[in-house]
Amino acid sequence: MVRSGAKPAKVLLDGEYLDKSPGYRIDVEIARGNTGAAVYRAERAGFEDVAVKYPVTHSELGALKAIRSRSPDCPGVLQMTSSGTYNGGLYVVMPMLGPCLSKLFERLLDMPPADRWTVVSTVGRMLLRSLEGIHRCGIVHCDVQPNNILVGKVNDARAKKNAPFRPFFIDFGCARSFPGGLPMDGRWGSLDFNSIRSAGGGERDPHDDLESLGWVLCHAFAGELPWFPFTVHAWEVGMWKGEAVDAACREVQQAKLQVRCRGWSSFGPSWAHLEDIPEQLSEYLRTCWTCPRGRAPDYAVLAELLGAPAGRDAEDMEEADLAFFNEEVVPLLDLADLSLM
Repeated sequence: MVRSGAKPAKVLLDGEYLDKSPGYRIDVEIARGNTGAAVYRAERAGFEDVAVKYPVTHSELGALKAIRSRSPDCPGVLQMTSSGTYNGGLYVVMPMLGPCLSKLFERLLDMPPADRWTVVSTVGRMLLRSLEGIHRCGIVHCDVQPNNILVGKVNDARAKKNAPFRPFFIDFGCARSFPGGLPMDGRWGSLDFNSIRSAGGGERDPHDDLESLGWVLCHAFAGELPWFPFTVHAWEVGMWKGEAVDAACREVQQAKLQVRCRGWSSFGPSWAHLEDIPEQLSEYLRTCWTCPRGRAPDYAVLAELLGAPAGRDAEDMEEADLAFFNEEVVPLLDLADLSLM
């Protein structure tokens, strides 16, 4: 997954303390993004290990604080437990999480299509509810992609007993307020999953997040999408500098417009397997594309396209999806990764 907009990062060293209080000691770097920030495993005497992201931008910290203040129980959004400043950079502290959805998607392609769609649609409904909660807080994520969705432990006491795990959105480094957020260049986010409209730049809104989720679910069901080879090659040859970035954005945008206007079959015999993508998922994307920008998304309609019974209470649906996710999906993941949390 290619994400542009990289910049130099400040680095924390193993064994380094963020400060004397709360006294988080850096254990090891566990992930580094292309935008310059890294996530570290850290420890504090007498407490469970945590994840520290450093450095973070003021806008990311503001988004996390807004969600914590306006919707502390927002499903699928990991609440930060602390934040501060170290060596001139901001950091946030969060609970540890397990594997990203890319790990799950790798295991789905061997499943029969009907079973695969059951898993993909369930995960899709859970992520849709998360995005609705984020949007109700006046925040747009702007970087919905599999590597920014990790499996973690649910905080709700009732869920912990029988359904302790759930997918969580992370990395609000590209997040913007909505309405009134600062415009974003088309290169920001993940080109593989950005919405068609976002390639042209401007203010992003909830529709962009929802379309991105649609592309993520297409990838989950079908594997590689037609523009993936191009973005991988573009990254390898260094197309993420200057005007070449804009050309890459337009190239991927045109491929997605081809899906919209001519369908998956237009990519030829080598991509014939994409025609197996469920019609409900194609209709989900069409619904994202046709909803007027000034109108709030109809999350209920989108949920129904992903298999939610019409009129069913969202909280009740969340409990049912949590149960299925833990019974049928978690066993597909590496238990060693889950044990790290």
